[in-house]
Amino acid sequence: MEKKGLAAALLLTGLTLSCSVRNPYIDVIQGNYYYGRGLYQSAVVAYLRALEQKTHSQWVRYNLGNVYHSLGESEAAAAMWEEASATDNDELRFHIAFNRGTLMYELGRYKEAYEEFKRAVQLRPSSVETKVNLELSLRKMGGAAAPSSQKRDRPQEDRRREDPDRILDYVRKKETNRWAASEQWDSSGDQDDW
Repeated sequence: MEKKGLAAALLLTGLTLSCSVRNPYIDVIQGNYYYGRGLYQSAVVAYLRALEQKTHSQWVRYNLGNVYHSLGESEAAAAMWEEASATDNDELRFHIAFNRGTLMYELGRYKEAYEEFKRAVQLRPSSVETKVNLELSLRKMGGAAAPSSQKRDRPQEDRRREDPDRILDYVRKKETNRWAASEQWDSSGDQDDW
């Protein structure tokens, strides 16, 4: 009987000690879990606990910004992403720029959205989704190309302003060709296996 009592006391002590020293990774995992389930308030609490540990704080702030964005708290989301942007990690900087671009687009601030998506494309040139969002922002800014008869009548300097549209059109064609070429290449490899 005494051994069981001692074992229970040691187990209880071990659990108490492990709970008093919080692991920020557990808090982040919990925050991610809650966020994925739409339990935003619980996610905020978990991320704030993780921030107290001062480990990977830029990633935690990024996640917290995502929760605030989902809650419709645009200013809080932008503030968190701004704090998180003080990082050398290009992957995180890409996600922050993409999300800020999305937020600016939703707010109707298309020029700012364009700048954020442009920054995201520079960080990850292979992101087709980012290129599409960049183009949508440009079109909302009024950067849609004029009819070809109007283009010819303008001086060379004015026609250069349409370069972003031409560039985006060129990129779209190249991306389409690249995907089509990779699909053809993959299908021919399957025949060699048999």
